Amino acid sequence: MLLLLSFCLASPNTPADTQQFTANGGKVSLTVSRKTGRFDIQFGKTVALPQSHGEATLANGTATRTDSRTTHQVTATQAKDALGQGLKVTIRHLQTGLPELRHTVWLYHSRAEISVRLELFDPSGRGCKRLAPLVSTAPTKFAANEPLNSLFVPYDNDHYAKYSSNGWESEPSYEVGALYEDKSRAGLIIGSLDHDLWKSSVKFIRNGGIQAISGITGKYTHDTAEHGAVTGPIVSSPRFLVGSYPDWRLGLERYGDLNALISPKLAWKGKVPFGWNSWSAHKEKLKSTDANAALEFIRDDLPWFRNDATAYINLDSYWDNLSKEQLAEFVSKAKASG
Repeated sequence: MLLLLSFCLASPNTPADTQQFTANGGKVSLTVSRKTGRFDIQFGKTVALPQSHGEATLANGTATRTDSRTTHQVTATQAKDALGQGLKVTIRHLQTGLPELRHTVWLYHSRAEISVRLELFDPSGRGCKRLAPLVSTAPTKFAANEPLNSLFVPYDNDHYAKYSSNGWESEPSYEVGALYEDKSRAGLIIGSLDHDLWKSSVKFIRNGGIQAISGITGKYTHDTAEHGAVTGPIVSSPRFLVGSYPDWRLGLERYGDLNALISPKLAWKGKVPFGWNSWSAHKEKLKSTDANAALEFIRDDLPWFRNDATAYINLDSYWDNLSKEQLAEFVSKAKASG
């Protein structure tokens, strides 16, 4: 009974409002248009994301949008998942002769965060190469109306890629992004919660709008071809977290915690391993003499440089510059040195 009372579902009976569905989770509300399939997300009085829709790029390259379908059906049920208890809202975007697109939005009890997913239902199994659960060209509205910054997160640290507090560049932010006010630090965090199938990105548009996409490639993912198609009768995007936080930095910590609930970190009972890595010093020019010189320096000149009585000597990329005989000799020497 408590859970049922925690959420407010409203479909007003007045003729002008029968085209709208509204659900309220306490700190976030969702309003869906049954006419267009677009939805608004409102985080209390702090942040509003208006007029969002979804997009898919089919395996043959055809692009399609949820708000271009002729029929939109909305249902809601109580739900519980790894992230908590709440309400699951399903929006079916239908049109005769076209595969169904389906949004699922989870609202969590008394939390200023939701998750959203887009799925393609196609019995032919042809699949798609891109799914974008959250796309909007309308400006995201912060209550304070202060100047906004956009955080850029690189896909990885190859080529010494760096974070940036001015993410209004042509490249999107990878896996997660933040839109925030510099003065108050209030921020919106959007990021994928599933990472086993798609490469994902988040793009905040300077003059308004959001693009949360699964199926992205670019110079930061080190791909030279577009994302491959994912096939099957049902193809699902990752769930994307959308959360509003009083401090965007704490929001990123929260995003990490939620990811850990879904995919817990591997158990490790030992102490933190540390030591020397070849890459920064030698990169692709690593030689056997370099590896042995590092080993001898740590052994003879840094006897205190240990954790759990061990130092690690790591040969990064281009370790195979060394012959099998040189590698075997190096390993034997490292073990003998502790």
